[in-house]
Amino acid sequence: MSDAAISGAFGRERDRSLWLFLFAVIIGAISLRVLITNPLMNEFVEYTTEKGAIYEKIHFGTYALLAIAALVPLFRPIRLELWEVAPFRALISFGFWVLAIALCLVAIGRGGSAGYLIDSYVAAAAAGLLLFMLPLAMRRIAGQWMLIVLLASAVIGILEVGSGTRFLPYDVGELQFRPTGLMGHPLNQGLMLATGIGFLVASPFGLAFKLFGALLLLVGTAAAGARTATIMAALAIFACLMLTRWLHVDAARQASMKLMVFAFAVIATLPVIGLLVGAGFLDRFEGGLIDESAMARLDVYRVFTYVSWGDILGGTDIAHIQNIVETRLDLAYIESTPVILTFQLGLPGALLFTALIVVLFAHLLRLNGRAAAIATAIFFLVALSNNHLSTKMPTVTMVVVMLVAFMQRPAARR
Repeated sequence: MSDAAISGAFGRERDRSLWLFLFAVIIGAISLRVLITNPLMNEFVEYTTEKGAIYEKIHFGTYALLAIAALVPLFRPIRLELWEVAPFRALISFGFWVLAIALCLVAIGRGGSAGYLIDSYVAAAAAGLLLFMLPLAMRRIAGQWMLIVLLASAVIGILEVGSGTRFLPYDVGELQFRPTGLMGHPLNQGLMLATGIGFLVASPFGLAFKLFGALLLLVGTAAAGARTATIMAALAIFACLMLTRWLHVDAARQASMKLMVFAFAVIATLPVIGLLVGAGFLDRFEGGLIDESAMARLDVYRVFTYVSWGDILGGTDIAHIQNIVETRLDLAYIESTPVILTFQLGLPGALLFTALIVVLFAHLLRLNGRAAAIATAIFFLVALSNNHLSTKMPTVTMVVVMLVAFMQRPAARR
């Protein structure tokens, strides 16, 4: 069934207003999870602090997503096409097993670790499942909305650099001002703007909008002072230009046109770099890529020399590991998701969790094109350069939403 047929069926619904209401509720819940940043949450509850009740440690948006995902099937049947069944089941399985892991952690007294599993991963599964309850045309709009949020975040970040003032609360001390945009943290800003480039190419937006948007996302990433993300953003543009199929251009002409675009991009690189340097967006590159901050993310792996095999295989209190990192390694944070997962879940549990993520994204990527695959690869490469995947950030939710939104039927996939 084509997109037009889906839209036609949707238009013939007697309760069209109910569809629109459901769409608004789902988009509202996703937006709540994405736009209410961690520092902003702390303005209302003890979300990321050491104080507060356990129910305060779960994001408002997560509560909304889980509630809607539980209630909607009670009132409306979920109708899926055959090609949608596998990713839908993958999301259910992923959400169930991650929630089970989180509850097990609570049961053994490691409840502090359960918060980010629920907020980052169970919420992502719920958001993906909710999109499958909508017609395909509405899913596309949800993905486009995520991209609009990222483009707005890039603009806000650039304005923050220019004004030296943040638009949203930020409670982390830093030596150098870096913008957060709508993403809550400079590194999170860089991660998602770089990731957004591939999804922008995969979206239904027009070519002119995609070109302008990709440049804006690249500049916004540089403005965030996220070095790894900036390099990856530039690579994402190059990869999307050279590796994806151009619509409405026959195969014989694509190679020559891509070569011309590549040559133009190379010529334009120096002026663009000059503008970014002049604006101060590349100041963090002056000390090179390997500085104290980068070394801290490598040095943290020395923590394994200070613990027993029992701690590695069975896991241990993360506060104990944090104390070792501070006193033995002289580091302020554990900026490594593999280290955090190993000690929170134990090595077998960490491997199981990794397998769950691999299986889920394999199902989601199977129905997406090369541009979305590039975006997902960029996301994980940048996220694994620090501790993004073990924090209460909405990044995984945003990626899952865009992957589900831009899925294509097997016959239509490019």
